[in-house]
Amino acid sequence: MIGGEIAKSLHDTYKVIAINRRKSKGAPEIEQRIVPELHDESILDCKFPDSPTFIHAAAAINEHDLDKYWTANVEVTRKLLELARISKAKHFIFISTGGVYGYRKKHFFSEDSRLTPFGVYGHTKRIGEDLVKMYCDQYAIPCTILRLYFPFSLFQKKGLFTFIKNSIMEEKEMILNIDGAPKIQPLHCNDIISALHKLLAKEPSGLKVYNLCGDEILSFQEIVDIYSQALNKNAKCIQGDNDIGDMLSDNSLIKKDLDWSPCHKVKDFIYEHALNTNQNKSINV
Repeated sequence: MIGGEIAKSLHDTYKVIAINRRKSKGAPEIEQRIVPELHDESILDCKFPDSPTFIHAAAAINEHDLDKYWTANVEVTRKLLELARISKAKHFIFISTGGVYGYRKKHFFSEDSRLTPFGVYGHTKRIGEDLVKMYCDQYAIPCTILRLYFPFSLFQKKGLFTFIKNSIMEEKEMILNIDGAPKIQPLHCNDIISALHKLLAKEPSGLKVYNLCGDEILSFQEIVDIYSQALNKNAKCIQGDNDIGDMLSDNSLIKKDLDWSPCHKVKDFIYEHALNTNQNKSINV
């Protein structure tokens, strides 16, 4: 989802070539390289113009099969880094996750905080980061790691915001952690894209790591409550006993280095998201 939105947005400014497992019909104007299995050796046969920049946004997130996490988040990352080396890449940008830090109450993680990944996704993303660091060190490929926090957009079919909205609309129960945790800093996809534009405008060098998150701090419970108001429908919530802490980040470094700030407000988006749902319902009727 994120990769598709990034490709469509950057296409207006840059020559974008997408590496996909199948032909995408959503953006026929974008040149594509079709590789049925991204972890296969055949991906190394892809050809690109001189000194390309790679943006690796593909990932397995909510899976039940450990092999899928390993293949998508580790093996594909390794193959793309090797492809970047062969292609004499100018820059390799890796979309990682704030999940590499884990959860901690009332604590803002900085880029040099100790990594204690949460879940298989967080652990495999950390391994992906280590691969990026290795290729940067061993092959002098300039690399940037973006530790992303809870992206949202109208085009998402999965993710936290879509899960909450669908649960309320379909009257499904949601289990709340203690204190409505975690507190998080979600980020609109357009703010992610604006950060990428600024990053691509800079001359890359060495390894850079940035926390890429919003400025607003909301708990899971607060996001549920805003959706309930926007949809004019009560959420079915069950109080659980899980005390997981928060996933909060210090984003001052990326603001300073890229002269970037998030500008999309979570509450405004939620009401737009809810309106979009209601409009679709009225059209279907």
